[in-house]
Amino acid sequence: MAFVQFPNSIPADEVETQGKTDNIVLFADEQSTDSEPKISRQSELKQWMLNDASLELRSRTYYFYRGFDTRAPQETFASGGALPYRTGRFREALQLGITPYFSGKLYGPSDRDGTQLLKSGQRSFITLGEAFLDLSQGPFRTRIFRQELNLPFLNGFDTRMAPKTFESIYSEIELSPLAQLTLAQTFQMKDRDEVSFRSIAEQAGAPERQHGLTTLGLKGRTNQGLFKYQWITHQLWDAWFQFYGETVFSWEHEDFGKLQWSQQFIHQSDIGAAVTGPLDANAFGSRLQWNLGATQIRLAGTWTFNQDATIYPFGSHPGYTSLIERRFNRSGEKALLIGLMQGLEPLGLKGYSVTANYTHGWTPNRGRHSSPDQGEFDLTFGYRHKFNDKSEVWMQVRGAWLKESFPSSISFTEDYRCILQYNRSLF
Repeated sequence: MAFVQFPNSIPADEVETQGKTDNIVLFADEQSTDSEPKISRQSELKQWMLNDASLELRSRTYYFYRGFDTRAPQETFASGGALPYRTGRFREALQLGITPYFSGKLYGPSDRDGTQLLKSGQRSFITLGEAFLDLSQGPFRTRIFRQELNLPFLNGFDTRMAPKTFESIYSEIELSPLAQLTLAQTFQMKDRDEVSFRSIAEQAGAPERQHGLTTLGLKGRTNQGLFKYQWITHQLWDAWFQFYGETVFSWEHEDFGKLQWSQQFIHQSDIGAAVTGPLDANAFGSRLQWNLGATQIRLAGTWTFNQDATIYPFGSHPGYTSLIERRFNRSGEKALLIGLMQGLEPLGLKGYSVTANYTHGWTPNRGRHSSPDQGEFDLTFGYRHKFNDKSEVWMQVRGAWLKESFPSSISFTEDYRCILQYNRSLF
């Protein structure tokens, strides 16, 4: 089934293989023996579990150093990855999937903990992050139990060794080729450096409440794709309600490239018993993006207003000015971003790219929401090479430098990362 693709989503790390099962004739003629149906059913199961299945190796090696000028640094070197397995589609409808994740310590002093590449205490781990049943029939698709999600504020946030994964009932309904409805009820979450799942309410700071997170969303586009939209709500019962809306207008010309103008709005407020405390936050963002050949230029601004900062306990923050170290989502904060991504293929360096982003955030100087102004500069060198249809390698070398200006002092944070990933389809 065709799904509407929406830009600016956090990229899902999952690769699915849609297998088609051969038609099996159980009774060839009136002379068939009792054993023939059994053999045919066994053949059908083998086709589903093995012949149409996929197993992929995703090997990741990661070095992470974060230094502060006021306290001890954080540092870890780890290697691990994931082994996603997917069956084919039984009767073109039912699929099973599992994904174990593992992260092994190569270097990590206990007094430099905090990178989230390993478990707390710089310990290696292995965990079953995904184990789901996926049912697809016509315009309906439902996935049940452990899985990675890819929604604003509810996603894998896959920037460590393992993503956040969720115990959820997730459904998509294709209303038309141009519109899709999303429904989900999420009960538990495993964080990026944890091996066990905990109540989604507990993850948000309300351990005494066992209610799940209810999600309702709609996304779509016009026939030519010139206008796209996404609206989604999350409700954590007796705690808070959240709305996220985004629209994208596109214009493309063969000589001038592609221009996109995006807007986003975030609303968060406490509801019911407000067991996680009072919450009253709104944010607005606007972004202009120009793609011309191997060059991409971005200009963006965000403004967080009302009483509180926006929260994001279940995934990454989708704000347009969000960078590696900071989200620029504090109460009263206004932020501006300028960014450049340049592919280096015109220089003969196929597969290489460089990305630079700078965001500056201003906050009130007085009152309960006063906080230091901050500026962050990020630089990323990337390389990606596809060997064949079954294997590829990509690498990123990243640096981030954060400056916070207090009334009587200045604080600096530096962040360095080197990530090497090799993906190979085993069958």
